[in-house]
Amino acid sequence: MADGPTSPEGISQSAILRPKTPETLGQKIKAVFCGDSITRGEYSYNWFQHVRDIFKGKVDVFNEGYNSFTVDSYIKLKAENVVNKYKDATDIIISLGTNDANAQWRHPNNPKYNTQKFEEDYIKLIKYFKEKLPNAKIAITTIPPLGEDFNHPVYPLGQLYNEVIKDIAKKENVELLPVFDMIQNEYKEYSNTELGSMTPEKFENDVIGVAKSEDFEKQNLKYTDIAPVLQQSYIPKEESKEIKQKFKHTMFGEVISMAKNIILHKKFGWDYEKIARSSGYKKKVDELHLNKSAKVFAACASWFIKKNHESLQTS
Repeated sequence: MADGPTSPEGISQSAILRPKTPETLGQKIKAVFCGDSITRGEYSYNWFQHVRDIFKGKVDVFNEGYNSFTVDSYIKLKAENVVNKYKDATDIIISLGTNDANAQWRHPNNPKYNTQKFEEDYIKLIKYFKEKLPNAKIAITTIPPLGEDFNHPVYPLGQLYNEVIKDIAKKENVELLPVFDMIQNEYKEYSNTELGSMTPEKFENDVIGVAKSEDFEKQNLKYTDIAPVLQQSYIPKEESKEIKQKFKHTMFGEVISMAKNIILHKKFGWDYEKIARSSGYKKKVDELHLNKSAKVFAACASWFIKKNHESLQTS
């Protein structure tokens, strides 16, 4: 029996209407990651590589993260390059805003740095990608905490930027990946080993497994709804350990902590966990960059990519 009404030529209408996807066209899934130094992974844990490991060659992943970039600089210097290089991109994950928020903290009277301009620029970037890459699905992430001093004024400024990012996701109807919420939850039950033992296989089972669950399919949940469930996988029930932070979120503290991070990792080969402990951080290696807690970016991105492609869900 035919699987639907047929055309005069005898072709199934359901076949005609079947959406064109990379799978149906025999093309490779291509995910492009746009962001700043946290995406680039030179000065903090390379979570991008973890995404590559998770998909084991089933997805081509491309890193378009650039150190010190704001949304404005990304639009002016990189957006057109991304469009020209990845005309057949299927997924775009954007993670920007850390440098925007930090720049406003450093230069509060500079009209270039404020949440209104940030929102306008971010929407402009998203609309540009939508126009030039209409087949690509887009997600944006919230930014991780700025520093680890919850009483410092820069901390709520970062949260304010995240509220703007959430509004942008709603206005532009793109996926929101709640990196901040997941990292923030980890601070509540901190231990030395959470996330450190997370393997690609465990990510696939715990993170992507939830996205494929029956409840997820029935309720059409978004990532924000399942983040608390996934969070349980990241926090071993171990005794918390207090660590005294050695740096303050000042211009001097930011520069010194970053210089220490770069020197110890590049010259002496320290891993980011050791650097974090030596500087008194739980999740950071300096005031902006992350240790292995950056794996939450990989969790979010992997969930988003797999959700978008049926071939990955059944593999």
